[in-house]
Amino acid sequence: QPLTMIAPSSAFSGEAGRYAWYRVAFAGGVDLRHGPSVEAPRTGEMLCQNATFAAAEELLGADGRIYLRLADGRGWAFDDSALFAHDPSVMRGYWQPIGPAPAQGQPAVAPQLVPGAGT
Repeated sequence: QPLTMIAPSSAFSGEAGRYAWYRVAFAGGVDLRHGPSVEAPRTGEMLCQNATFAAAEELLGADGRIYLRLADGRGWAFDDSALFAHDPSVMRGYWQPIGPAPAQGQPAVAPQLVPGAGT
């Protein structure tokens, strides 16, 4: 089921448009880390289920996880879908408009995160 989020168009243009986007899929959320390892100290911040984030860097760990450095600098998350395909921590998606631009005075059309699109 696609997740619909409302965000300013600037969030997906320029340098930010080059980042990979992810949605937290795990019901328990994802604890952010100070480094690219599940053994790295926690930052104290958790991304709750359905939170979306941009990853500025992706590193394949020796443990099979892909470690994701958040573009906003808050820390590292991880993609463990190669290990737990039935219950991954996050899902990668791609932003795309879901309809034409609204007429003046009409509500904005929300962009949509489409899991797995373009892969």
